[in-house]
Amino acid sequence: MIDLLAERASTLRGIFLLCAGAGWLVPVPQDVTLAWAGVLVADGTLAPGVVLLVSLAGVLLRDLLLYAVGRLVGDGLVSHPRLARWLGGPKITRARAMIARQGGRTVFLGRFLVGMRSPVFVAAGLGGMRLAPFLLWDTVGALLTVPLGLLLGWGFGRPILAGLGWAVHRMGWSILVTAALLLVVQRLWARARVEQGAL
Repeated sequence: MIDLLAERASTLRGIFLLCAGAGWLVPVPQDVTLAWAGVLVADGTLAPGVVLLVSLAGVLLRDLLLYAVGRLVGDGLVSHPRLARWLGGPKITRARAMIARQGGRTVFLGRFLVGMRSPVFVAAGLGGMRLAPFLLWDTVGALLTVPLGLLLGWGFGRPILAGLGWAVHRMGWSILVTAALLLVVQRLWARARVEQGAL
């Protein structure tokens, strides 16, 4: 992941694309991209104001696209197995219930919940939330989380990335094997729970 960031996100265009695809089209979390962009600002590679605007634009575009997916595809997202798996069907169902109760506040809070961002934005479209309140709440949240991500990268990014790079270099295969085993165990456990529920 570090190599991907170093190669792809060292330009404004790369940062924009990674932010726009984070969590649904690109397997790199938004927070990692923002931290990397903060590192580039700290190094003097990129200008802070431009990086902030580009990051905000990418993040807001991603959120708007996810909202549009929920709005246009509708309940087919939750009922279609592949789409539901891709976007987190159970999370979308939970997020939809939260939006029904809390409205725009859920969109705002969803910005701070890693792993729930995409489902919340899709659920906002699914639940029929109007575009103007969605954009308002989402923009207010993004104006807090995006600069915070950049600041964390600017202040702490280099040591963290250096530590991750060392760990991957020294223990790369063991990390990959462990992650693969955990994924297999998680899948088997989830399947067992589904079969138990069917009985």
